Amino acid sequence: MADNGQDMTIDETKQAAGQAILELTDRFGFDALAAGWLYDRPTDTWRYLLVTQMLRSEGPRWIYDRLLRIFQRYHLPDGVSPLDIFVIDEATEMAAFGKPLFAVDQDRTIPGMRMFVTQPITVNEFVVTDGFVAFLRRVPVELRKNHRNPARRFDKTIQKLAA
Repeated sequence: MADNGQDMTIDETKQAAGQAILELTDRFGFDALAAGWLYDRPTDTWRYLLVTQMLRSEGPRWIYDRLLRIFQRYHLPDGVSPLDIFVIDEATEMAAFGKPLFAVDQDRTIPGMRMFVTQPITVNEFVVTDGFVAFLRRVPVELRKNHRNPARRFDKTIQKLAA
């Protein structure tokens, strides 16, 4: 998984798991601005990132409480636990992944995926010292200011799930 000429693509199982998580959260109105897998080489771990504006408006506890309700009813893909899923805000995403230092050819990734070598960063207390990210941008940065916060819709669909 190194960036020194070795293959940096994520395997098909992880790609499919990422797509399944994204589709599941979309079904309940989470409406992630972006999503992707973050790999940390020293710990050999992957984390799935969901970027949302709800983090600032509602807070992490509010979001995770609702996500866990979904994951209890509709199981995550094999090999993925709720502890592998991190919710970050736009500012963290842009600071960490806004400017790629290295991009893999598009044909070596699933549509829309780009992989970047990252600088040392901290995301929700998870330190990435040396790694890369397979990131799918869903809403272009220039269009995000017009993107409505999905908190009310997300909350309503979760309430229906509980009923």
